[in-house]
Amino acid sequence: MTFRPQSPQEISMLGTVVGERHVALGSTRTSSPCAAARAAVRDTVSGWVSPPVLDDAVLAVSELVGNAEVHGGGAVAMVIVWADQGVAVTVVDAGCGASAIEKSAAALGGVEDRVDDEGGRGLLIVDGLSTAWWIRQTESGTAVSAAFQSDGVKTA
Repeated sequence: MTFRPQSPQEISMLGTVVGERHVALGSTRTSSPCAAARAAVRDTVSGWVSPPVLDDAVLAVSELVGNAEVHGGGAVAMVIVWADQGVAVTVVDAGCGASAIEKSAAALGGVEDRVDDEGGRGLLIVDGLSTAWWIRQTESGTAVSAAFQSDGVKTA
C-alpha cells in the first residue's frame, strides 16, 4: 500500500519536515496493530516532542488504528511525519469510508446524547488531543491524519 500521508499545505503548521516513517500494521502472535502503532510512534518520535505531546499522539494513533480495523477494509498502514514544530500521523486502510467518517465527525457535538453507548468516541478523543485532524480518500483507501504541535520542549 503506497500513499502520501499529507500534502505540504496540511502539515505546514508543523514547520519543516525532518523525517518520515512508513509502517505496515498487521496482526502477529505477539502484537496487535494498535500495539504496533503505539510502539512505532513512541520509537520514532520519543525525544522529538515532550512526553505529554508524545502521549497524546500515541493515544490518538491507537484510536485511529482501532477505527481502521473495525470500520475499514484490508490492510492498515501508518505514516509518521516529524517536523521541527511537531508530529503528524496518518492511518490508512483499504476501505472507502471517508464519507462515513465525515458523518461521524459531524456528529461529534451530539456525543452527550449517546452517553450509554459502548463505543463511538474515538474521533472525539482524536479531536480533543490533536492540534488538527483531517480525512481524505486516497487511491489506496481512507486516510485519517492527526497533527500534534510541539510545546517547544524536546527531551533529546
